[in-house]
Amino acid sequence: MHRITIRAIFLTIFLSIVINSFSQPFEVHPPLKIPLLLSGNFGELRGTHFHAGIDIKTQGVTGIPVYTAAKGYVSRFKVQSGGYGHAIYITHENGYTSVYAPLDEFYPELENYLKEEQYRRKTFEIDVSPKKTSFLSLQVSKLGCQAIQGGQWDPISIMKSGIPIRFLKMF
Repeated sequence: MHRITIRAIFLTIFLSIVINSFSQPFEVHPPLKIPLLLSGNFGELRGTHFHAGIDIKTQGVTGIPVYTAAKGYVSRFKVQSGGYGHAIYITHENGYTSVYAPLDEFYPELENYLKEEQYRRKTFEIDVSPKKTSFLSLQVSKLGCQAIQGGQWDPISIMKSGIPIRFLKMF
């Protein structure tokens, strides 16, 4: 039994080293050009679930531009009356996806595309996955959302294969 445990430990260590040696480095940049003060952390217990991102305080300021954490393309955007409200999903070259929500508005090119889709579909709530080459801009949107306590905040999540990852140490 003892030999099996030792073998399992060494196999786990070996596989961890091999897997990490092939992983691509992922350099991310803060999404806001202000000091990062957090109001919510990755993994916090939130009622019925764990928080899958971070919430950044905007110090009571609205209209702050939000930038993508890394180069990528808009793979999805969603507008709904509840939940995230206005959300944008950026897929990065290495397969990671970052999510920014809730947002007040999208940058003009995407906002125009969104309105056209809403009128075409005759609905406010929309979930669209545009072509990969449609939107490659680094500026995502202008921020202006109200937190429950009356402060401004911007949640950001980063996922790999749909699974949220702890990324704060990457900034």
